[in-house]
Amino acid sequence: MSNKTTRAFRLALAVAIAVVLVGAAGAGDGRRSVDITERAVLNGTTLEPGQYSVRWDDGDGDGVLRVQFRLRNKLVAEANARVETRERPAAYTAVIFKTDENGKKTPSEIRTRGERDVLVIES
Repeated sequence: MSNKTTRAFRLALAVAIAVVLVGAAGAGDGRRSVDITERAVLNGTTLEPGQYSVRWDDGDGDGVLRVQFRLRNKLVAEANARVETRERPAAYTAVIFKTDENGKKTPSEIRTRGERDVLVIES
């Protein structure tokens, strides 16, 4: 093999490995720090305003993620979620809320600045 062929092969291999690693990181386990600025309810548990550590994993590999909201290292609430890929990357990191007819807010999405993958929370 010539040097050009060897370099091209190494570059192609590096790109393929990077694509696999990025895909695995987007769909599997993750962690974000998010600010909840107003009281919300998730699966019957009240989330007070504060900075939460949100962790998720796909423990059994079925594609349904388990999301945990932690405040000061204490587990506050859990829910199932899924990853959806949007057309454009998010402009900022934020928790998006749904408001029901009684005015109760529920976290429905977590968007991360610069990423197209959105964590959609099922409640």
